[in-house]
Amino acid sequence: MKWINSKVTLDMTTGAVLAQEGFWHVGAVAECKGGGGASGAVSYAGYLEDRHAVYLDDVYDLVQLAIVANPFAELSLEAFDPTSDIVDIDTAFDNLETQVNVLTGDLTTDYNTMADFADARYDSDYGSSTLRTAIESARNVRQEANIARSISRFAGGMADVGAVNTSAFVTGMGLIEQEHLRDASDFGTKLEFDAYKEKLGHATQAINFMAMGTSDRLAQYQALHRSAVETSRFTVVASQENIDRNLYYSTREALWGMETYRSLGNMMGSIQGGMSDFDPITTQDNMASTLAGALGGAATGATIGSI
Repeated sequence: MKWINSKVTLDMTTGAVLAQEGFWHVGAVAECKGGGGASGAVSYAGYLEDRHAVYLDDVYDLVQLAIVANPFAELSLEAFDPTSDIVDIDTAFDNLETQVNVLTGDLTTDYNTMADFADARYDSDYGSSTLRTAIESARNVRQEANIARSISRFAGGMADVGAVNTSAFVTGMGLIEQEHLRDASDFGTKLEFDAYKEKLGHATQAINFMAMGTSDRLAQYQALHRSAVETSRFTVVASQENIDRNLYYSTREALWGMETYRSLGNMMGSIQGGMSDFDPITTQDNMASTLAGALGGAATGATIGSI
């Protein structure tokens, strides 16, 4: 015994059955016949009508089972609020802005700080009094040997001519001492100048090194910022795609009964060759994957950016 619907009222929003009219039928569905006069009756070969009756009964039972076993009924639409992900993007930008302000807030102060640090480090490593004393001691030993030779040659020559006790001898000794003092002064000046140049070069190199380190840190902050923004953006895109897909499944759930009954209609019309081409299982919408497009664009950008 089967329930035969003669009139069914559906809610087009939910797909729920609002009202139905029909009757219980005992026997094959094909024997229910239809209304109207005999002038509209159509008959087919007996073997076709017999086989059609068997198929129609089988399809009817399958349709009833398929409606109960709606594969989309277990799916539920998940609401998604992108606020938290947008906040993450804003937070990442704020963090980057803070770091940029810290690193580049006052370039004059940063430069002076680096220069002072480099200057102090040079003095502690290379400008110590011990090193300068050792250099000056080596200079004095060298100068003492030179002045001793100069005095020996001058005094020997003056002794040969008996002029040791003359004013010329005293004048000559004064000139030798003056030459010695001038050489010592020149050596000290050159030493100070070379040390200053070394100190300036050391400070410049140190500032450049620290500036490069600052630039590298800023580049790392930028990379982290881009990564955080891209991650949040992909989350928003993926979640929206998830909503779209769930909405599609929800629509399929509501239309499942109508789609399945179409198979029964195809079976009923098959005896006269009237069927519609429709597969409720494999038919899909043409919604493209937004996330796949976004990831593809990101990969392309990364490839171009690394050239």
